Amino acid sequence: AAGDDSDPIHFQIKDMSMEEKIGQLVIAGIDGYEIDAGTEELVEKYHVGGFILLKKNVRDTKQMHSLINSLKENNKANKIPLFLAIDEEGGKISRMPEEFTRIPASKKIGDQNNSELSYQIGTILGEELKAFGLNMDFAPVLDINSNPQNPVIGDRAFGDHTDIVTKLGIETMKGLQDQNIISVVKHFPGHGDTSVDSHVGLPTVNHDLERLESFELLPFSEAI
Repeated sequence: AAGDDSDPIHFQIKDMSMEEKIGQLVIAGIDGYEIDAGTEELVEKYHVGGFILLKKNVRDTKQMHSLINSLKENNKANKIPLFLAIDEEGGKISRMPEEFTRIPASKKIGDQNNSELSYQIGTILGEELKAFGLNMDFAPVLDINSNPQNPVIGDRAFGDHTDIVTKLGIETMKGLQDQNIISVVKHFPGHGDTSVDSHVGLPTVNHDLERLESFELLPFSEAI
């Protein structure tokens, strides 16, 4: 594609092989508490863009720190650093070691409806992740919890009103960003008004575009 050669990103992409470009589209998982031959192959042969740590990858602080450092060490030969990601929302969605104090669920933050508090939550999350060398958080949740039958969102959402979700979610995002953590807002285009868990099935939202643009999509468009 045509582009401005003075843009360092465009210049970098021009210099990449097809394998490296494809690899950057993938964030992979790890099987256990340490990297293995499969992980090394993903880095060295397939040039994956990064890794996500799940609960099964975190035993304690020392082990988690060692795992992240070993991923970075393994990637030294690649020109592009890894995305090192985690799902750290607060509440029940936390992958951090048990030694860490749990941050309240987003619903409890939403009940306070305090922008400064939301920003501080994002900052604290960012500080924790940055201390381990992580650089990406799949948070905050910008879903509007508008369906009481929803089996997967619930108190992960800041609330059931567009303005609260938008205002507090964006402040949490800014707090993460100010700690140099990439904030990946989710679950686009909106998982709030569903009754199926997307981990096990295919949820659908049966609304027209006008409704989506004034409700489900609003927090995401404002965040963008």
